[in-house]
Parts: sequence; structure tokens; C-alpha cells
Amino acid sequence: MKDVIGVVLAAGQSTRIKSNFQKIIHEVVGKPMIKYITETLGKIPLTRNLVIVSEQGKSFTKKILQGDKSVEFIVQKKRLGTGHAVLQTKSRLRSFSGTILVVCGDTPLLTPHTLRKLIQKHKSTGAAATVLTTEISNPTGYGRIILDEKERIKKITEDRDLSPKEAKIREINAGTYCFDSQLLFKSLEKVRSHNKQEEYYLTDVIEIFVSLKLPVERLAILDATEVLGVNTRKQLTQAQRILRHRILDELMQRGVTIIDPDNTFIDSGVKIGMDTTIYPFTFIRGKTSIGQGCQIGPQSHIKNAEIKNHVKVLMSIVDGAKIKDKVSIGPFSHIRGGSIIEEASVVENLAEINKSRIGQSSRICHLSYIGDCFLKKNVEVGAGTIISNLNGTRSGKTLIAENVVIGSHTNIIGPVKIKKDKYIEAGSKITKTS
Repeated sequence: MKDVIGVVLAAGQSTRIKSNFQKIIHEVVGKPMIKYITETLGKIPLTRNLVIVSEQGKSFTKKILQGDKSVEFIVQKKRLGTGHAVLQTKSRLRSFSGTILVVCGDTPLLTPHTLRKLIQKHKSTGAAATVLTTEISNPTGYGRIILDEKERIKKITEDRDLSPKEAKIREINAGTYCFDSQLLFKSLEKVRSHNKQEEYYLTDVIEIFVSLKLPVERLAILDATEVLGVNTRKQLTQAQRILRHRILDELMQRGVTIIDPDNTFIDSGVKIGMDTTIYPFTFIRGKTSIGQGCQIGPQSHIKNAEIKNHVKVLMSIVDGAKIKDKVSIGPFSHIRGGSIIEEASVVENLAEINKSRIGQSSRICHLSYIGDCFLKKNVEVGAGTIISNLNGTRSGKTLIAENVVIGSHTNIIGPVKIKKDKYIEAGSKITKTS
């Protein structure tokens, strides 16, 4: 939408969340809150998004949003309220004539569908401002929508400034607005800090519009969870739960079986193929992709992994590794970063693979450690075998060729090379090869 520009309020102090970091960079289901907002705006889409950050938070926010060419940053040097924050955009938007969509950086549950409806209502009614609202049973902490006798918005009163009568109102301001750009900046110049916080409230613009008899509309939505603002750790947990179930619902709609959604944790952005089953108490995090027909869990932890089709991971950790088709892992095994497990291989229980490549149709038996090693296809590693890369003076990769059988409780200290079709007797210790 070329005639709509987004403004994201992301300079708050995060006082109530009790953190050394701004709340907008706290993660919700594997992604910083601010990232949800900018991605949502990108789906509308808007041609420009101005993100207002504090001096202290600009470096973190820029790092999180780097690569997003639609985002521009504006620093609010003094935190003097939401009205003052939006006013910082005036110099960049002086020549712009259209709609300004204002959203808060701590509302990660907002959807593109709702924002499009807000913009459409604002444009179709020709309003000077349109406010997103909803009703909640416990509105404490939120600004209230004050209506006149004709059910039109009269003003918005912040929670700290409510009268006892106004405090009973359940319709709240969601902190999301559409404004006519030219009227907005003219009115912001008139806003004063005559309130308990001594801040310049953006909501005071609504009262100014009403006094000038300019049309002010509201869009009330039924799903109050969508406008949940994250100001406390408890609200952060609530947002996590809601978004987590959104992710799980979408995966199930795409053909993934989630045995127990209440006890399954999958990050935003994880990709899972059809007919894969995720068992309870499984965590799938980061940039992970899982193919079709897999069985993951229970009690597995997958992070930044690439898992192909028909793979089984039982009660195990896969962190930063690549797992090819028809591999079986676990229980209680750990596949660490930089490792590749080729097709139809088996890693049995209580084994660890580190920076190694396990060739096709190979088997790593239980209680084994394979470090810095390249096993070619059809290699059998007996139980309790240790392949390590440090001999005390130097380290290096071990190479084991095709069809090698390594007996149980063998200790191989690299770098060594073992030729194909060899048999290593159980209990052997190998530190060099000819």
C-alpha cells in the first residue's frame, strides 16, 4: 500500500518486565517480539516502516532487523511518551500525504488480517483517525475508550488517569491506530503533558480531533488475545502460549500429527513435512526443517537441524546437524553441530556424534563417542567405542573406509586412517596406522 506508512513504537523502557534488555527483543516462540511486528507489516504490505527506538536499544534492534529493506530507524533521544515518539517521524514524513498506521512493538499477536481491516475501515469512512479496540474482562493497565451518548469515541483515557467511573469500562485501546498524516502532525503540536506521567500521549490526539469535529472511528475485534501487550513476564508467557498453539494448529492443518499440543514446543519458522509425528515433550527450535514421515520424540530436542524423510529421533538431541533419509537415532543420543548422518544409518542409545560424517548404512552402537571422524558406508562401530581427535600433541580427523567392522570397547585416537574391509578386534587401542 503506497499511501500507508507504518510507524512502530519500540523505544519503551521495559520497566515492568524486569530485564536488562528492552522487552521488544525478548523472544516469543523463538523470535524477538519486534520481528513479529515488522514481518506482519511486511505481509500487508507497506512500502515503508519507521521503527522508533531508544538510544540504548538501537544497536540490538538494528541487529535483529538487519536485512529488512523496508525498515527505517528513528531514535527517540528522550522518552517523553507515545505522542513525542510519533512526532519524531515528522521530518521524514513532512511531504507524505496519506495514512499512518501506528502499532506498538510489544504486540506480537497482531495479524495482517486485522491490520488490513483497520486500514480499510479508516479509508472507507474518511476518518481522521481510526482506533483498534476490544473488550476484556480485566482491563487494568490498558487505556479505556470513552464514548459519548451517541456511542462515538469521545476520548481515550490512560489507565493511570482514569476516574473511578471510567475504570469500570471494559472496552480498551489496543494501541493500534490509523491517522490522516497531515492532521496527525498538526494535532501532535498541540498535545501537552498534563498527566500523572508528565508525558505526551498519542491518545490525546483523539480528543483534539473530537474537539475539532473531525471524524474518529473505531474497529472493535472479538479476539482480545490478538491485542495482548507484553509488559510483564506473565504476559510474555501468555503470548508464548498463544503463538505456540497458532504454530501447532498451522502444522496440523498441513498434515503433521502433534500427539499432545499442550506439551510440544515448536519455534516460529520451523518447517515440517506431511505425515510426520511429533511426540510429547519435544522441543524443535531455530532454523530447523524436518521432512515427511518422520517420528520425532518423545523428549527430543532439535535445534537448527536439517532432517530429511522417514527419520526416527527418540529421546535424543540433534543440534546443528544434517540427518539424511531413513536414519534412526536414540534413545538418549546426542548429534552435535557439524555432523552429517547419511541414509539408512543407525545411531543407537547413549551415543554421541561430534563434527563427524557417518556414511550410508553404517551403525554406531550404544555408549560410543565419534569425534572429528569420517566414516564411509557400511561401517559397524561396536558398543563403547571411542574415536577422538586429540593425541596430546596434535589433533586431526580420522578416516574409516567402507565395510570396516570395529569391535566393542575400541579406542581410536586420531588422526588415523583405516582402510576398507578391515576388522578391528574388540578392546583395541589405535593411535597410528601405517
